[in-house]
Amino acid sequence: MFNTIEEIIFSSILVLFFIYLIIVMGSKGVKVILASVNASAGGVLGNGEKIGKLERLLYFAGVITQNWILISLIIGLKTISRFQKLNKQKRAEYFLIGSLSSLLYSIIIGYLFLGAIKLFEFNYLINILNIVHSLNIV
Repeated sequence: MFNTIEEIIFSSILVLFFIYLIIVMGSKGVKVILASVNASAGGVLGNGEKIGKLERLLYFAGVITQNWILISLIIGLKTISRFQKLNKQKRAEYFLIGSLSSLLYSIIIGYLFLGAIKLFEFNYLINILNIVHSLNIV
């Protein structure tokens, strides 16, 4: 479908677009969801947004490499780190809604990315993902 240079350029743009979707648009989407929840849970938005961006990027990496252990590890670490602050019901619900919406968004975008690289026949990206998947790196 593409020659090598065109494929590399177009696939690089595609990768950057999906990273933009994960980091920037993911934050906006989660904010919209959390705005519908009672935001009086406290000042979780400052660092929580930064953590959420990194979290979605790692979820995305886990999805496209089919590394479900990485995703489980992120969920576990995030839960352990926030455990003491989750004793209030509203804060726990706010945390859970934010975490699950980030995870769901990342899974959807990850599978859209996988579909796009197969649709456009980016074989070298598919080969890279297959190599990473076969390494079983957590």
